[in-house]
Amino acid sequence: MHQAKLQKNIKDKNAIEIFVCMVKELKKSAECTPVLFWHDVEKFYPALFQKHNQIKQDNVRNIFENNIKQGIAEGYYRENLDIELLSFFHTVQIRNTFEMMMQSQLKFSLKRITDFFIDMIIRLIANEKGMKYIEENLTDKK
Repeated sequence: MHQAKLQKNIKDKNAIEIFVCMVKELKKSAECTPVLFWHDVEKFYPALFQKHNQIKQDNVRNIFENNIKQGIAEGYYRENLDIELLSFFHTVQIRNTFEMMMQSQLKFSLKRITDFFIDMIIRLIANEKGMKYIEENLTDKK
């Protein structure tokens, strides 16, 4: 369901808008994930749990790699990015961030952390044109 909704939401959008949509959809997915269910799956069906996590990570990494390529082609992202390493970093970082949030009661809201994460990654990958687009179009919409 989340994949279909994401595909619908990103139609005809540029790479920056797609990135923001993607992270927000991952946040929504994390919010409705039954944590105890997945703890039980991990405990009683470790191979299934590993397979599920691997598929999820591969999907996120592929979407992010495609987003980086699109952003470079559109002229919003820096051309000298190490796409493979950046997508690996992004996948690990987002998984760890949302897992930590769901497993513990931190003093930061999930919205605040999501907005921070979007800001941090977008500033890492965007070039001057991309930052100008963000400031003109997305700063108040985050």
